Formats: sequence, structure tokens, C-alpha cells
Amino acid sequence: MSRKTKLRKQSKHKKEVRQIPKWLCPTILGLLVIGTFLIRVIPSWSEVIRDGQVWYREVDAWYHMRLADNMMVNFPMPLKWDMLALFPAGMNVGYFPLLSWIIAIFGQVFNYELVGAFIPPILGALVLIPIYFICKTLWKNWVGLIACLLVMILPTEFFHRSLLGFTDHHILEVFFLTSTMLFLILLTKDRKVRWIILAGVSLGLYLSSWGGGLLLVLLLWIWFFLSAFNKLRKEEPIKTFCIDISVVLGLGFLFFLPNIFFVENIVPHIPLLGLMAISPTILYLVSKKLDWRKILLGLIGCLILATILIQAFLPGIISAARSVFISPTSTIQEAQPAYPRVLMAHYGISFLLFIGGLIFAVKRKENLLLILWCAFMFILAVSQRRWSYYFTINNSILAGYFIYLISGWVHKSAKVAVVITICVILLATTIKGTIGISNLPSILPNDWYQACVWLRGNTPEIEGYYDLDVDKPDYGVLSWWDYGDFITRIGHRVPCSNPMSQDPEIQWQVLLAQSEDEANTYLEGINYLIVDSEMVTVKLYAIVGKAPSGTVINGNTFIYNLWNETTITWKKIHQDGAVKIYGRS
Repeated sequence: MSRKTKLRKQSKHKKEVRQIPKWLCPTILGLLVIGTFLIRVIPSWSEVIRDGQVWYREVDAWYHMRLADNMMVNFPMPLKWDMLALFPAGMNVGYFPLLSWIIAIFGQVFNYELVGAFIPPILGALVLIPIYFICKTLWKNWVGLIACLLVMILPTEFFHRSLLGFTDHHILEVFFLTSTMLFLILLTKDRKVRWIILAGVSLGLYLSSWGGGLLLVLLLWIWFFLSAFNKLRKEEPIKTFCIDISVVLGLGFLFFLPNIFFVENIVPHIPLLGLMAISPTILYLVSKKLDWRKILLGLIGCLILATILIQAFLPGIISAARSVFISPTSTIQEAQPAYPRVLMAHYGISFLLFIGGLIFAVKRKENLLLILWCAFMFILAVSQRRWSYYFTINNSILAGYFIYLISGWVHKSAKVAVVITICVILLATTIKGTIGISNLPSILPNDWYQACVWLRGNTPEIEGYYDLDVDKPDYGVLSWWDYGDFITRIGHRVPCSNPMSQDPEIQWQVLLAQSEDEANTYLEGINYLIVDSEMVTVKLYAIVGKAPSGTVINGNTFIYNLWNETTITWKKIHQDGAVKIYGRS
């Protein structure tokens, strides 16, 4: 074949490629973003919006909206210590105020309760944009479209937590984490000041959305050192790389720093973040004097010493990090390991594509940050299924990458057909689970809602719901910890336990007491008890699980007598369906 003929064919091929309109992929992306939003809103509407009221999807959402209630009155100051969340002494809020600020800012224009309900599906849809550009930067734009399609439809924790009414900080984490990764990947491809600034700002917002955000900084820190040592080993300059990452981490640190004034018990974060921010500069300065092997040995020694010191003086950090991988409780389903059947149920065939994508990404030496990020999130998701809301992004990206590889293994004429066939199979095998999640009912039973409304209107008022500084409440309400946030936010009363404080001994001491007299010895200051049918049936095992091993329990426990209304000092004063409220007789 002559050279002119080859050039003619190449020119013809390029013209065919150019025939694809530039607006097509952005248009499809826009449709996927809109579809992602709608599929999370429309099926959920009747469950979340009821008679003009917003019924949030999970228990933590009710407490986040309790914080939003308070923020709307005291903006911009968040509630740091909540006396109405836990009887008798209150509790440290613990949540970072970013979500409350967002709700309150937009709540100045719109109904803030609706704002809180709509944040998850809005950010769940917008996260498709950084996913698309990650794939476009590393491979092809249509790979990003496939990844976005998977994020849109896979019936995972991400889908669940981005539903209308799932008002929690998780969706903020995913959005800012994915955005941070996009800007860092762009930075590795094209060093521009805007990527450095955007990566630092996005990192700071991620850290400000969740107290456990140090995990991401640790991941970035590991990526930096592996990349830097690889450059040193090849005798490549690292000055520019060190400066860039120091600025990114430094900006993230500065954006995080104001949280010290709004959140209790985050002082230990400051030195760790500060050290991580300056470590790239330190490495550069040391590299001018020492060989990379000596630096590596020194770093290993410093890490061992730091671990010992942290364990000695800040053991809470070690235990918190350990709890990310190993849950201290077995009664919470989302904290259990994700066994293969769970992964296949949530991800289907796309999980197998992810495994293939990860293997080939390592084999072909794709972007190191992407590989570390995906591998790290995979480990998290396997250790506890709750982290699936992170891993869905990684699964979709590498599944899309593997489909991209498969398309290169077939003849050009069959490429489009193969890709479409795989996508159709992925849709067909997950659509049932997707429909199931999108139609999940509200976690708040109607009888519990009505019982809390009655409690608020028919029991002595507890003052200070909208105040930042509140005295000890006059009395408390005892129930199981599952319902504590309902009691606080809907009932405006003070529970003895809640999802953030699940272990007060008074729960099992009272509910499993072997006599009414024994139960009353623990009930000082408690004026009301609330029991539902599940507490004496399917949830009883969890109540027993909170008791010390060896606790003697017979069938004549206080909770049974209470439910059967045979107690003398406690009488039923109200009932809504399967929920009964008792007061002192």
C-alpha cells in the first residue's frame, strides 16, 4: 500500500471521528445528571413529602435537621453541646457545621426543610460531573458516560444515601472527595495554578464535612511519598511536585482550621493536618542532603515512633481509625463486612468489571492516585458495607475503564455493539434492585411520628430547643436508642439515648430489669417511657446485646410487663398503633 493511500485512509478515519458532534457527550452527560436527580426524587416524593411535612429518610437525618432548626435561629453559630439530645447531661454534637450552614444559607430563600431534603439528590446528581472529567482526562469521554450511568443506576449505599430526604453529610463527602481527586488528577496531567487552588479548596471542604476526613489526607500523603520516592529513585527533580502538594494540603488545612471554633474535640486534628501539609517541603529539603534509601528508612522510623506516641497520648485517634475498618458492634447491619454475595447483590456484573479494571490499571501503570484511591475504597467497602457510598464511584470508574479495554480487544466494526451490549446487560441485571431502593419507605413509622407529636403537645415543655446554651432539662424520656432523634426533633423532648450515644446503661438496666422495683431504681428523673412492639420482639436481641455477658434474664422482664400494661407505678397514657407512651401513675 502506497504512502499516499495510507494518508488518505487516515484522513478519512479522522473525518469520520470528527463527524461526532462536540455537543453530544456533554448533552448525554446533562441527561444523565437530570436522570440521576429524577430517579432519586420522583419515586420518593410521596414517602418524604406528606401533608406538607417533610419525613426524612433515616434517623441521623432527623438530628441533622434538629441542628438546622437551631442554625436558622442562631446563624452562623452552630450548636456545639446539645442538652436536649441526651438526658441528663447532654452531649457533644460532633457533627461539623458545613451541612447546617448550607441548609441555613439556602433556607434564607427557600423552605429550609425542603432544602435539607433536596441536598442529597442534587449533589448525588452533580457528582457525575467530576466522574465524567476524571474518565475523560485519563481515557475517553465515553468512558466517563458509562461510569456516570453506573453511578446513576447501581442499587448501592450511594444510591440510598442520595435519595430525597436522606439529609446527612455523606453526600457532601462523596462530592468533595471526587472533586478533589479530579483536580489532583488534572494537576498530574497539566500543572496549572487553578488545579492547585481548586484541589486545596475542595480538600478543605471535604475535611469540613466529616470528622473522619483525615483518612483522605492520609491517602494523599501515601500517594505523595510513593510518587516522590519514585522520582528520587529515577533521579528526577521533585521540587515542583513538593511545592504543589504542600500548597494543596496547606489550603485544605486553612479551610479546615475555622472548624476548631465550632466543633468540640478536634484539636488533635490540627497538628496532624499541619504536619502532613509541611511534610512535602521537609522531604524536598532533606532530599538535597540524603539518598532516597536513607530518607525511606528515616520515614519508616518516624512512622513507627509517631504511632507509638499517638497510641500513648492520643489513643482515641487510633481507636477511631480502627473503627473505620472493624466495627465494635455487630447489631448494626451497615457496619458488618460486605461479603461477596452482598457485593454482587449491590454491584452485579459491574463488580467483576471493577476487579478486571483494577488488575489492568495496576498492570498498565495507570494513574497512581486513581489506583490507590480505588484500592483503598475497595478495602473500606469490604470491611464495612456502609462505605459502599464511597466505593460506588470507584467501582463505576474502573468498570467503565475495563469496558474501554474490552472495546479495544474486538474489531472496530463491533466496538460500538459490544459496548452497548455490556451496558444493556448491566442495566438489566441491576434495574430490579434500583427500583427497590428508589421506592423504599420512610424509616419513620406513622405511629412513631404521631406519638412524638402527641408527646410535644401534651407533656410539660422543655425550654431551650432553639438556644445555644441550655440548663439541665427537667426530665427525660426513655426508649430504645433507635428512636432518640425522633424524640428530640419531633417531640422536642430529651431522650436517654440516641444513635450517636447508643450505650447508656439505663437502657438495658430498665428494660431488662427483673422487677418493677428494680427498674424504678434507675428511673430517677425519667417521667415518660415509650415502647413499641418491635422492642419486645425483633429488637429485643439488640437490647439484650447491650447488657453485660452473664446478665440473668427471664421472661418476666420489665419491658414485657410494661408492654402488657401490668405495671403498677407506670400507666399507659397514650397509644398510636404499635407505640405506647407510659407516665408515672
